[in-house]
Amino acid sequence: MAVFEASLLGGDKVIVRAIISVSQQVTDQFTVYKDYSDNNSDYVSVALSCSSGTVTNSPQSAREGQPAVFSIEGASAGATCTATETSVAAGYTKDESDCQSRAINGNCTLVNTLNSPSTGSFTVVTDFSDDNG
Repeated sequence: MAVFEASLLGGDKVIVRAIISVSQQVTDQFTVYKDYSDNNSDYVSVALSCSSGTVTNSPQSAREGQPAVFSIEGASAGATCTATETSVAAGYTKDESDCQSRAINGNCTLVNTLNSPSTGSFTVVTDFSDDNG
């Protein structure tokens, strides 16, 4: 409680007692890790959305060894977050299952698995212009 003495226009003095509350904005964090099945070091763009609060720095870049760390302001207790990769690199399949509805102040890992090369057979036909063959 704070106590102030104030002077009125007529010269009288009054004592004012007041409760001053200061509201601090709580900032939470959420970390998204990146894993490539073949240990690729390319960056990906990662977006984060949460069930409450405001994500202040989305999207971000992440790669193996350099996670994206997001800040969330004003989230309610029990809030959850979901991270998504905004596009998948050619030749990979993305797996975002670890990053769905995770507790705030937590973390998750986005995984990209290198697709197996297609295999098949083909036939080569030759045709010589002089019919020699």
